[in-house]
Amino acid sequence: MQQLRLHRSVYSVKSNFDKSYSKEAYFREDKLKKWAQLQEEQCDPKLIYTVLEVSKATLFRWKKSYSIFGIEGLQNCSRRPNNVRKPIKNQALEQQVLTLRCKYPIFGKDKIKVMLESEYGIAVPVSAVGRILSHLINQRKIVSVADFCGKKTPRKKRRFDDHAQPFDFTKATQPGEMLQIDHMVEGMYKHFAVICPITKLWYAQVYTKANSRNGALFLDELCRFFPFKILSVQVDGGSEFMADFEELCKQKRIKLYVLPPKSPKLNAFIERSNNTAHYEFYALHSKWKDINDLKANLRGFVAFYNEKRPHQHLNYLTPMRYFSYWKERLKN
Repeated sequence: MQQLRLHRSVYSVKSNFDKSYSKEAYFREDKLKKWAQLQEEQCDPKLIYTVLEVSKATLFRWKKSYSIFGIEGLQNCSRRPNNVRKPIKNQALEQQVLTLRCKYPIFGKDKIKVMLESEYGIAVPVSAVGRILSHLINQRKIVSVADFCGKKTPRKKRRFDDHAQPFDFTKATQPGEMLQIDHMVEGMYKHFAVICPITKLWYAQVYTKANSRNGALFLDELCRFFPFKILSVQVDGGSEFMADFEELCKQKRIKLYVLPPKSPKLNAFIERSNNTAHYEFYALHSKWKDINDLKANLRGFVAFYNEKRPHQHLNYLTPMRYFSYWKERLKN
């Protein structure tokens, strides 16, 4: 049986109409409408062009494009020249660069430029050497320095296609907002911690692995620990704060903000508390029977941190006492 089908462009007719145009196109369309209104009022032509701040030739050019193509004709056209200069390949120079790179596999373009001058007496710009190296890497005749040295590839950017959203640089205004969560490695254990930026109430727990499952368990524990409702948390881009952790935040209706890469200053309070836990707890108590013994001692340190240890940022009050003052102020 013969099947007849339309061209595939017909099936995407809707997408052809759902086009979004630039602000410049709408700006030009608005100028044309105002120009038409001023002409109907029989205003002085020179005054019209002065008020619109657009030349006569430009308006007529926009009008012609608009009459033929509509608002799409007011879009900015590409200014790329029709004839682009193509780089001239020097096979002899390329072979010399390849020889030097095979001899010195971790040399970059700057050092190879110097070696070309010293060994072959050729003066070549650094940019030309760089283009040749990129061409050789694309042809797989050589490997990049990062691949040769076994360096890790850069981490891929996190996609915000579910509950998590990028950090919007908002500050907490009440307890339970923008709680800072982080984890650090202490020996063979993974230390998870959270702190409230308003009251400085702090909670920590240890696990054997830093994965999203343990991250979700930690989130469930801190929701039971804090005496107020958790509204939002902020974390870094670690994998322990994805998957199960993100799903639990969604179930508990807790807003999840992910910090941009290499920005520990945005997590300053939890970073400072990690330093306190390291020097005031782990450095003084380094011998544990097992993880249960460590958890029991850590619970005692959490109670000491919140109820007895004075906090400089709170005018040397304890976090729990400061929280009680906060509740009294709200009542009054």
